[in-house]
Amino acid sequence: MNLKEAEELISKNQHLLGQKSGGLTIDDIIAYPKEQKAHEQFIRIYMDTFDASVAILPYAEMDLGVFCIMDKGRINTQGIFLHASLEKIAKELDVNI
Repeated sequence: MNLKEAEELISKNQHLLGQKSGGLTIDDIIAYPKEQKAHEQFIRIYMDTFDASVAILPYAEMDLGVFCIMDKGRINTQGIFLHASLEKIAKELDVNI
């Protein structure tokens, strides 16, 4: 999907923020590049900035997906980046995305 479609999907699913999935809290919903190398670089940028809009800029023209960031506080405290696809979360919570 392109960036505009990803942003619309993110906006449409803000109601998921704060909900629990697999015992973890959904803290953010962000777009990410699907290509593996770009995905890895994106995560590094995101973990440095905690700003998804900044992190996605270099990849805005690529094929994107949307995922939920879980227990965001663990990034700083434990160096753990927990995330799951929006599709997986929607299926688990039985909601339409």
